[in-house]
Amino acid sequence: MKNNPGNKEYPFSKKRSLRKRNDFLLFSTQKNYRSYGKFLTVKCTKGNDGAKFAFITRKKLGKAHFRNRVRRILREIVRLNPGSYVEGYYYIIYVKETLADNSFKLYSFLREELLNLLMNIKRKIEQDE
Repeated sequence: MKNNPGNKEYPFSKKRSLRKRNDFLLFSTQKNYRSYGKFLTVKCTKGNDGAKFAFITRKKLGKAHFRNRVRRILREIVRLNPGSYVEGYYYIIYVKETLADNSFKLYSFLREELLNLLMNIKRKIEQDE
């Protein structure tokens, strides 16, 4: 089946979202992997169960509809590319304010950068194991 937005073969459910305070506290107590890009920063740490994600956008990025759009696009990129991250790790994805200036080709910018950053972290994790 082709991976398109209507395909729910790889759903991004609430189970995939970092929501609890204890999950976020793991980032301060355990070893972190970090990867920096022009528009995004990704932090990763060993989690308790499957891969979970948090997408953080600040008010400096723009109005609420733009921040929500960015988070929706990032969730969709993660949903469509399950091989780009390691299961059992938690990820926090920070969106930098520099993205607001480049909103014309938003999906392509975010997709290219996020997949590169996730693959960098995946390589670092595999080297340490």
